[in-house]
Amino acid sequence: MRLSPVNEHGQYQDSEAGTIASLSDQLFNEYGLSGYSLTPDDIQTALIADFKLYAGWATTSTQAKGLTTTLDGTQSVELGEWAVIEPLIRAHCEMIQAQRVEATASLGGERFGLSMSEASQKYSDAKLEAEKNAFVEEPFFMTFGN
Repeated sequence: MRLSPVNEHGQYQDSEAGTIASLSDQLFNEYGLSGYSLTPDDIQTALIADFKLYAGWATTSTQAKGLTTTLDGTQSVELGEWAVIEPLIRAHCEMIQAQRVEATASLGGERFGLSMSEASQKYSDAKLEAEKNAFVEEPFFMTFGN
C-alpha cells in the first residue's frame, strides 16, 4: 500500500486501503492467529454486507470518481472508508464467531470469547457508530478575492 501525498492546497488525499478481497484476507490471517473459525469467504461476505451499509450512508470513493462498480471482492476501499468500516467488520466477525461458539457449546464444546448476546449488541453499536462517522464532510479549501 502506498500513501498519497497532500495536494497543492495542503489537503489530505485518500489512499487505497485495498480491495474487499485483500482486506478480508488480512483479517483472516489476523483472526486465524487468535483461533477464530472464520474462513476468508465468511469475512468477505460480511465485509461486502458492511460496505453495502456504508454505501447507504455515504458516497463511496468510486462513486465520487464517477465510476460504476460491482460490489464484490474487487471493490476498492479507501483508507477513509476503511477507518469507518473496520470497527464494524470486526464486530461483525466477532458476532459470527460467537454464533459458532454457542453452536458448538450446545454439542458439549467449550465456550470462549463473547456470548452471542454480547457480540450482537456490540455489532448493533458498531452499526450506529459507523453510520454517524460516515456522515462526516470532507475538508474543503476556499479562496477569496485575487
